[in-house]
Amino acid sequence: MSTTLTTTASSSGAWSRSWPAGLTAGVSYQAAITQTVGGVASAPRIMTRTFTADEISWIDAAWAATAAYGLTAAAQLARVAAILPAMGLVAPFGGMAGIAAVYGVRRLVDGYCGPLIRVARSSDGGELDIWWDETGWLDVAALLAFAAGGSVYVVCWYDQSGLGRHAVQATPAARPRIVAAGVVDVAPSGRPWLVFSGSQSLSTSTLPAYGDTDSTLVCLFRAGTNPSNGRALCHGDSSAPRSLGVSGGGTAVRLWAGNIVLGSAATLASTMGTYGNGTATLYANGSAATTEVVYATAAGHLHIGYDPAYNGYINGNIAEAMMLSRKLTAAEVASIRAEHATSWGSA
Repeated sequence: MSTTLTTTASSSGAWSRSWPAGLTAGVSYQAAITQTVGGVASAPRIMTRTFTADEISWIDAAWAATAAYGLTAAAQLARVAAILPAMGLVAPFGGMAGIAAVYGVRRLVDGYCGPLIRVARSSDGGELDIWWDETGWLDVAALLAFAAGGSVYVVCWYDQSGLGRHAVQATPAARPRIVAAGVVDVAPSGRPWLVFSGSQSLSTSTLPAYGDTDSTLVCLFRAGTNPSNGRALCHGDSSAPRSLGVSGGGTAVRLWAGNIVLGSAATLASTMGTYGNGTATLYANGSAATTEVVYATAAGHLHIGYDPAYNGYINGNIAEAMMLSRKLTAAEVASIRAEHATSWGSA
């Protein structure tokens, strides 16, 4: 069975899309994606897929999302065709409830159709959004083509939650690196990650206050050496932020508040910290420790690689970060750690 998705572009570059009648979730189709402009049709992009009802709605979202990033008509067609195959893959965190913000170098949640990062190159300051390829991971080929042998830094780490809490850095010298002299910065697994060398950070817009209600920080990071208490992920701008990072002068994982120290981030580590109802719990390297603490965090920014209250910059690498407006269960913590170990080889 075959069906064709045909798109047309107006003079303003706006797209219209219509499925032929009878498209059914759960049925295998051979889809031919074509572009028709001025009566001239492009060669079709062919793929055979069984679409779920969710995927059908995601395709609608893909057209809207790609248009929102200012792509030309031809670029939009190419982008939608490129990302559709990965939309059939199960996202690592699927439809996990309560996500307040999530950042990665791969598509992490269902329904996200935007780019992963926006980067600037050292040679001329030019900027470009880098999307994901058919595997759902960062399009390294596009990143290297843009780098053109130079170094590349992250201007914006796009929030995949749908809440628009993109983590940005306007100061060039304070941007984390992802390409060094034409070579992508990668984890031991070969996956790309961001490099923070002690004075770089990315920050979001203001998040809600949580008081002593539940929240969770999740960060996949590796610590270098830093004489201060380096924060990998921090919520809040006051003297009492909730943050996850390393203890001063070492690589032991630390959770503020409660000042719990546990395990090590000397190698890439899947770390999580939960708060609320009078307790804080740190999960690191498969172990957990809990302390009693009544902790109130006012509304503030979510900072990646930095704690503004204590000037605590991380020295190391960050692969993924997430904040939730609830506590993770023990089963969810174990599931996330297992997924990180599978995809990244983390501890």
